[in-house]
Amino acid sequence: MYFIGIDPGKKDLKTTGICILIPGKRGWRVNAGTVFGRKIIKVLSGQLKYQNFYAIEAPVSYGQGKGKMRLWEKYFSQKAFRKRNTSPLPPAFMGKVIENSMEIVNFLEQNGVKKDEQLIETFYPLLKLAVKKRLLPKVRKQLRTVHEFQAFYCAYLSYLHSLNETFWIGYKDGKVFLPKPKYWYKREWRWFEKAWKKKDLLKYKFLESDFLDNSTF
Repeated sequence: MYFIGIDPGKKDLKTTGICILIPGKRGWRVNAGTVFGRKIIKVLSGQLKYQNFYAIEAPVSYGQGKGKMRLWEKYFSQKAFRKRNTSPLPPAFMGKVIENSMEIVNFLEQNGVKKDEQLIETFYPLLKLAVKKRLLPKVRKQLRTVHEFQAFYCAYLSYLHSLNETFWIGYKDGKVFLPKPKYWYKREWRWFEKAWKKKDLLKYKFLESDFLDNSTF
């Protein structure tokens, strides 16, 4: 079983990062690279024989309405998140990237990988801010690009997900997955939890979480 993180870019550019965490008796092995988006399917094809977990840093579902944003993306666009530079880019501005990410999702699903189970979506700006760096696997080989670095964080989250150490926020239009509180810096979790408790209960009445709140408002 491997743990794979993917940071999709455009298909005609060498901006798609992939990181594979491989557990071993002497610790982790880390394989990372940056490839043209059109080549990522070929790379993933070689991993299908393993029962892997995947985390991707790009939309894996389509939103509706203004900007094609999903409900969790609208929630993360509030002032509390903008001040921390953890607001998502509207999907309407990410057409070529989403085209690539959806192709990845479709390929994995066609090969038996279940979305929201073995394949999850995450949000790197918040993930990087929150996760305690001392908990990350030790990397002997330098991660060369920002795309590999983002994929590395995603791969770590896929590992946590395999241990049931993640939670989600979302709605029927899509979910975002994050680590449980013990993996966060305390100050960041207090800020995040406070923002959740202060959300507009009418505007986000359908927004759910399997950890922060087990029912809709």
